[in-house]
Amino acid sequence: MENVKVLRRFDYVDALRGYSILLVIAVHYSLYFETLYPSYFIKLSSLGQYGVGLFFLVSAYTLTKSLNYRFDERESQIFKKYFLRRFFRIAPLYYLYLLYHYFFLNDFNQGNNITDLNYLAHFIFLDMLYIDFINSILRLEWTISVEVFFYLFL
Repeated sequence: MENVKVLRRFDYVDALRGYSILLVIAVHYSLYFETLYPSYFIKLSSLGQYGVGLFFLVSAYTLTKSLNYRFDERESQIFKKYFLRRFFRIAPLYYLYLLYHYFFLNDFNQGNNITDLNYLAHFIFLDMLYIDFINSILRLEWTISVEVFFYLFL
């Protein structure tokens, strides 16, 4: 009988991922509505800043488990296939939004335009290397570059 590998899901990993997302939502929510809630709620929701780190840790764990599951010594292209699969989960929608922003939302006539170099840095996921480019288009795109770099280093 053939040896079949099964990729297991762990409930605690899904729970940690869910907690991290709730923490991030809480911190973003509190930024917009801080005048409506008591100060203790705002202080508590500020713990959400740790949600991103937790999410990255959980993602690193699940990505390495996924890569390990797919690894077969006979398949020399495993890393290339793995990276391409991950890349195409992120890049198409991100590129579509960058193009939309460039052609329709970037206000060239108002003096607060984003340079072509900034768009290029975002397009090739190097925006996180330039302090002026970080979060200059989506206001939260720094995570996308970090994720792509993690895939490359993995």
